[in-house]
Amino acid sequence: GRDQVGDYIDFVESNAEALLDDPTQIFVLARLELDRSRVFLDCAKAVIAGETAIRQAQTRVQRLSESSVAVLIKAVAYSRAERSLARLQGRGITRCFNKTQKEKYAKTMQLVSNCVGAAQKELGQMPLEELCEPLQVLLQTSSTGQ
Repeated sequence: GRDQVGDYIDFVESNAEALLDDPTQIFVLARLELDRSRVFLDCAKAVIAGETAIRQAQTRVQRLSESSVAVLIKAVAYSRAERSLARLQGRGITRCFNKTQKEKYAKTMQLVSNCVGAAQKELGQMPLEELCEPLQVLLQTSSTGQ
């Protein structure tokens, strides 16, 4: 509660200049905090969440590559995985990764980006009539929240 808010206020005040220059440094700076501080522990949780996002992207690519769903559906799913991975970098979480985590992130990002590119290329070669049904399915699942 109040102690946790105080920890964060102290942390932000002591790092205000660095955070004004680059707000995505927050996780790197948090990692430098004393072990077991709330700020440090939250940074560790962000890194774990980043590892989870990487595993989920890898699983999604594998599942989709074996799936017979429409190319449009695959393209959207690949794009969502790519966006999820890009958020890790945008928020500065990847700066806190160790060497192995950084390598896994880069490899996964490349894999997902290649899948997005291949799906886009395939979509570009398809006649519009073939995209009608998958588009309807996609819009239905999007509107129902699935």
